[in-house]
Amino acid sequence: MKEEHPDRRDEEDVSQSAVDRLNPHQRLLYDTVISHWEESLNLDSYGYDAPRHRQLLLQVDGRGGTGKSYTLKVISAAIRRLSIAHGLQHSVLEKAASTGVAAYTIGGQTIHSLLRLPVTKAGHLPELTIGEATNIRRRLQHLEYLILDEKSMIGVRLFNYIDRRMRQIFENDLYFGGRNMILLGDFHQLPPVLQQPLFRDVGSLRDPRDKAGRMAYEQFTKSIELTTIVRQSGDDQAGFRDALDGLRNNCPTRAHRETLCVRVQINLPLDDVVRIYPTNGMVKDHNTSYLERLDKVFSVRCTPF
Repeated sequence: MKEEHPDRRDEEDVSQSAVDRLNPHQRLLYDTVISHWEESLNLDSYGYDAPRHRQLLLQVDGRGGTGKSYTLKVISAAIRRLSIAHGLQHSVLEKAASTGVAAYTIGGQTIHSLLRLPVTKAGHLPELTIGEATNIRRRLQHLEYLILDEKSMIGVRLFNYIDRRMRQIFENDLYFGGRNMILLGDFHQLPPVLQQPLFRDVGSLRDPRDKAGRMAYEQFTKSIELTTIVRQSGDDQAGFRDALDGLRNNCPTRAHRETLCVRVQINLPLDDVVRIYPTNGMVKDHNTSYLERLDKVFSVRCTPF
């Protein structure tokens, strides 16, 4: 039996008081999405075979600690309540991110798993088989909103693949198959791996797939920025907030470093830490060096077949 993510269970406990506690920018985000869904539900001709309502392509910016994930949880709960009140028992919202850790944090899944996208450095987007297309179309047939978190790690090539896959799934040639998209994150955080970021000027892109991904990103003409820090709030946290901003803006000072160092809970010996290297060759060199420093003899007994 698959365990339900805690965030999905918590959504059921989000009350109107949580909405009332949202700060002005969070409330603007909430009202933008919920009013759009209310408009969709109130269409006289509502139904999946009827002409679709206006598409929402919304970009949300906010540094760490501004309550993006929390506001997302409040919005998800409100959409679920509204849907049930209108007799819709199925989920109309999916949450995804480009990495497993980010996806788990918001109670979603990786975008590669959700849309069957390649995770290798393949130079093309493989077409879905008839069976795969049927299964994913059935699973996402009620999808109205797709929330993509950690947008800084989504490159233009991946964005193009997301757009193309959704057009194929929903058999609709509008951007993202006509579905509503909420793009969430902070471009000051980690960049995409081996891809150009979404904000890269289209004139500097050479590959047509990258250009198409950038064009898809340019369709997000509505933007909301969350600016109030709620995670490290209070005057006693001012120094810590300033240190985090220094790192975010790539201008840390010695004072910032000292502030962060006193918050380290554990000082690990450098020999015992997990090391991450960009190439297999560097991994091999480190392992060889480490083994040579060990004052031990290892015996390996082999059993013949």
